[in-house]
Amino acid sequence: MHWKSGHKSECHKLIASDSPIVNNGNGVQDLTVSKNGLNKATWLEYEIVIEEENGFEWEKSEGNSSSIGTSAIVTKYNKTDEALQSVMDQFEADADKKSWASFEERISRAPEQVLRYCRDATAKPLWPLCSGRPSKAEIPPCRYCKGPLCYEFQIMPQLLYYFGVKNDSNSLDWGTIVVFTCLASCESSRSYKEEFAWVQLYPATSTRPGRLTI
Repeated sequence: MHWKSGHKSECHKLIASDSPIVNNGNGVQDLTVSKNGLNKATWLEYEIVIEEENGFEWEKSEGNSSSIGTSAIVTKYNKTDEALQSVMDQFEADADKKSWASFEERISRAPEQVLRYCRDATAKPLWPLCSGRPSKAEIPPCRYCKGPLCYEFQIMPQLLYYFGVKNDSNSLDWGTIVVFTCLASCESSRSYKEEFAWVQLYPATSTRPGRLTI
């Protein structure tokens, strides 16, 4: 709808004139979509800058080991007081809290990242929570060749900030969205293929698997 309502012609004008894109902050100026007399606001457009993770002290592990989150907190103190001990006890008792602390420590190296990509059969996603992760049985085979799917990229919760999502009960929300694609990259003749996405939500909601077209 956005493309047909003016985005296409505006992009062509920019290309033809070789003029700079008009910005609103960090995002490209948005257009208002009008259909049947109703105006619908659209999200701003942003440029995604691709950077290698080894620039942020990359670790080969998945980054969800319990030692990362706890050590990042504990090493800041020379001695343990009652308040700190209480926090440590909570992390020991709750796997989700330990996983979240580890997740936050990892993404603090590049807090503006909105997408993590690695097309490697041994790569693993960075999960913010222990609960709500898919088992091997829950990841279906490729619908085209029936071969296995593997992790390719994930969408981070930081993207919600750039979308300007409000913090209320009906707002768009996720912990992370992990996309699994065919390990063999089959059916190369197709322009778009349906792949598998796993949406990990926070405990107040439920985890949703689903298909998407890429």
